Amino acid sequence: MRAQEIANELALGPREAIAGTKLAVNAQLLGAVGEGMPLAISLEGLSWVHDDIVEGVAATREKRAPTWPSTQGRTRAEVDAGA
Repeated sequence: MRAQEIANELALGPREAIAGTKLAVNAQLLGAVGEGMPLAISLEGLSWVHDDIVEGVAATREKRAPTWPSTQGRTRAEVDAGA
């Protein structure tokens, strides 16, 4: 049950940043230790040019929950329902 809750939270998060983190973690887990850190750094850099970073910064400054452009307007209820 907790895994589904975490998955739902991630589904509402910044997709490009999450995908980059997943790639970097998987590279580490698959034994590509030497490649993992440069990949993580490259993907982190790419996330800084995505629309999600603008929303993340704005939400932080405005002290509100972010509405990530990469989630394409999916609501909490839609994610929880598996939509």
